[in-house]
Amino acid sequence: MGEVARQFAESEGVAFLKGDGSNKPVGILNGLDLSASAAASDVNGTYEVINAAVDGALGSDDQDIIDNLRAVVLACTTGYLAGAKWMMNRETHNALVNLRTADGDYYLQRDIVNAAADKLFGFDIVINEDMDGIPATTGDACPILFGNFQRAYQIVDRVGVSMMRDPYTQPGAVSFYTRKRVGSMVLDASALKVVAVSKA
Repeated sequence: MGEVARQFAESEGVAFLKGDGSNKPVGILNGLDLSASAAASDVNGTYEVINAAVDGALGSDDQDIIDNLRAVVLACTTGYLAGAKWMMNRETHNALVNLRTADGDYYLQRDIVNAAADKLFGFDIVINEDMDGIPATTGDACPILFGNFQRAYQIVDRVGVSMMRDPYTQPGAVSFYTRKRVGSMVLDASALKVVAVSKA
C-alpha cells in the first residue's frame, strides 16, 4: 500500500500542474498560454500569467530578476498574501540562490548550516520537482508559481486508494488492482500568479 500510494502521489503531482482533465485532474496550467502575459479569468478558470518578457530568462540581469519577482508579489492582492507561497523546482531555486548584487553579495541569504534561502520576500519557498525549469531550448515554461494555493485550487479525493485482491485469474499468482478517484477545480483565479518564461 505504501508503494502504491507513492506511485499515485507521483502521477498526481504532474496532473495537478498540467493535467487536462482526461482520466486525470485538471491542472493549474491547463488552458493557459504561457507565451505572453494575460489577466486572470474566473469565467475560464485560468490564472494570471506574468511572462518575464526576456528570452529564456527570468530577467535581463540579476537585479532585473529580483525586480520582476517583487512585481509578482505586488500583483497579488493583499488579502491573498496571508498563507501565500512560492513554488519552483530545485534547479530554479538554485538559480535564484546564486543571484548577486553589483557588490557581489547574494540577494538571498546563503547559510551552509541551514537550508539556503527557504524564503523570498518573506514568503516560504516550496520545492516541487514536477515544476518546469527555466527553458534552455525553444518553448514556453512555467518555472515559478506564487500565491495562496489553498484559496486558488481545490483537490477533491473521493475515496482514497482502494485495492482489490485477485487470486483466481492466474492460478499460482495473486494480482492486486488499485484505483483512486481524485479531481480538482479552480476556486479563485485571482489567488495565484503564474510566472512564465519563453525561449525563442
